[in-house]
Amino acid sequence: MADVQFLLRDGAASSAPVVALADFAGDTNATAVVIQPGEDARALLPHLDRLALVEVTFPAFTDGRGFSSARILREAGYKGELRASGDIGVDMLGHLERVGFDAIAPKDRLDPADAERAFATWPQVCQATVAPRSAPQPMSNARRLDLIDTTARFTEADVAALNARYADASSEALLRAVLVERIAGRVALVSSFGAESAVLLHMAAQIDPSVPVLFLETGKHFPETLAYRDTLVAHLGLTGLVNITPDPEVLAKRDEAGLRWSYDPDGCCEIRKVIPLAKALGDFDATLTGRKSFQAATRADLPHFELDRSDATGRIKVNPLIDWDKARIAAYFDEHDLPRHPLVEQGYPSIGCSPCTSKVAEGEDPRSGRWRGWDKTECGIHLPGAPGDDLPPGFEPAF
Repeated sequence: MADVQFLLRDGAASSAPVVALADFAGDTNATAVVIQPGEDARALLPHLDRLALVEVTFPAFTDGRGFSSARILREAGYKGELRASGDIGVDMLGHLERVGFDAIAPKDRLDPADAERAFATWPQVCQATVAPRSAPQPMSNARRLDLIDTTARFTEADVAALNARYADASSEALLRAVLVERIAGRVALVSSFGAESAVLLHMAAQIDPSVPVLFLETGKHFPETLAYRDTLVAHLGLTGLVNITPDPEVLAKRDEAGLRWSYDPDGCCEIRKVIPLAKALGDFDATLTGRKSFQAATRADLPHFELDRSDATGRIKVNPLIDWDKARIAAYFDEHDLPRHPLVEQGYPSIGCSPCTSKVAEGEDPRSGRWRGWDKTECGIHLPGAPGDDLPPGFEPAF
């Protein structure tokens, strides 16, 4: 049993002898067990009533499987001690407390001052997935560390801290931190099911196939896109698809003929995308996007984490693939044998609604086929500002 250095709850640090998970079910007297990497914590669910201690081993700082084990046990109702042991750094302490660990037993003892700083700053950029029980308490020092209780609404400082913390993280590690460790609170993946969407959807499905996937069903999509959506959902085993549609009353008032795209594409995007998505995101603290810097000049300098300025709620946008290039995207498709959007081979590298999407010539910006001929590069869901008004009285569209 690993030696405990920090307590996160009074009364933790059980002295019960631990047994291996493989031996636990057959040892009816055992009340403590150790879970090694790769072992399934769900094997313990039938025995929660006799468990006093579960020790979860972290073999490496970059291995986050132990967080998943903790969440499984806590969400199943386990009330006993959860102890984290192994290769644990101070940057992990906030995560560990938030997913329900009670005691920390690092392989190499941590500097108490560094731990204090980590606990003092971490709650400012992370929402608890379980209610905080108490401040962390070093075994050698009974003085409590103060924690700041915040909701999962973020500031520029929070975003900067997340970008610094995950500056060198892989896309997979970043996604796991968001989907499993819930570093950004409640999250939804917003997908267009476009030319490159399968990559992010596949990566997310490998971690959490139940992640909410929001699709803006504008009523103007290519039939091929709708078919591709259904193909990908089935192929990847995604169970959280949400089709978001425009308000019929708004459409009747502001786009009765369905032709607003032809004279006011911003207004069309507003009523068919921006407003419906804003309503749907009310229950979420963050969104995952598939944007990449090579797609357009407007996306060239985007970070992994950014503050969503579409409203004043302080939501976060997470861009796990922002530094991927076309070659890497293509290689991922090949490696995982992912279905491709049927319009890509017809010359559509960026696919939106059918009236506002055209083919792209060799050497053009991949998004140059979107709203061609208009001074417009984004639909509005990735731009600051609130929904606007109708066109001025007397405005006549020109077809």
